[in-house]
Amino acid sequence: MARRRRSRQEARGARAGSARPSRPPPRLHPSPHRRAPPFRGRLARGSRHPVERARGDTAVSGAGTIAVAGAGRAGTALAVALARAGHAVRVWDRRPGAARRAARAAGAETARGLRGLLEGSRLLLAAVRDDALGAFAAAAAESWPERGGPRVALHLAGSRPAAALGALAARGAALGVFHPVVALHGARSADSLRGRFATVSGDRRALAEARRLARSLGMRALRVDDTARPLVHLAAVMAAGDVVALLDAAAALLGAAGVAPRRARDLLGALAESAVAGFRTSGLDALTGPIARGDAETLRRHAAGLAGAGLDAAPAARIHAGIASAAVERLRATGKLSGPAAAELARALDRLARGSGSRQDRRR
Repeated sequence: MARRRRSRQEARGARAGSARPSRPPPRLHPSPHRRAPPFRGRLARGSRHPVERARGDTAVSGAGTIAVAGAGRAGTALAVALARAGHAVRVWDRRPGAARRAARAAGAETARGLRGLLEGSRLLLAAVRDDALGAFAAAAAESWPERGGPRVALHLAGSRPAAALGALAARGAALGVFHPVVALHGARSADSLRGRFATVSGDRRALAEARRLARSLGMRALRVDDTARPLVHLAAVMAAGDVVALLDAAAALLGAAGVAPRRARDLLGALAESAVAGFRTSGLDALTGPIARGDAETLRRHAAGLAGAGLDAAPAARIHAGIASAAVERLRATGKLSGPAAAELARALDRLARGSGSRQDRRR
């Protein structure tokens, strides 16, 4: 009896198995030996302007996309840093080749037109030239999508107010400024943003977005008033671009003394790094050299050396005289340099700037 019951159950199982043939388990992971065909371009939703995705890009387009307008040194560095921070990035530049190179470096999308850049983006970063902000904003306003445009627009120009993008306010975008206070040189400098400052300003929504952006990049946001931006930017230029110009002038002097250019840059770079480290901890108290000592005689020897090398009219003399004169005035005003000592230093520096101190030194 039990044997007949088992045989009937086996027969039912066989019939069920024949009705439902077994299937191989689904493949959960694609084979590493098969690659999807390269992306050739697609249209942004509701737009006639194509958007290309760089090979290897895994970011998801849509409401979270950050649109970067401008693929110069700053725009490229930001695009790469944003992508590394996990943001979906789309790049546009009036030079298509530059946009493609920046997108390739970031693993980002490339927009072929402004409408394609703006469509579906939540944030617009205008990394265009300072003097082109107004024209760019006007062009972007004309290309603004009917739906799904960025809610916030920030530009990177440290000396310009948020109102430089004023044409976008009529499109409902909150306006602000996100100025990375760091020297940027394209994709290779993307990692240098971390730990640095960004000056931010704008209306409430834009300011909040600029602060979130700084946090996501590992930067420190410093809020400044738009009316004070020219002074803030000048200070940044003095500490970056002017320092490079100063070091280049100093390297020219070492070159006149027979030092090879690479060795001159290494020497001066190391010296500048130690001076900056002292400034960060002690401010003007870290000043060294003849000005800090009140040593006018050494300044006269500098002038004589320049004259002997035929460099008494060189830019280095004027640059040094101007900077040192400012330091003398600061030291005198803070009581760290006496009035007579400051006056003697000022006379020596004036002769150095005019290229005549060396001739007077010869008569001494």
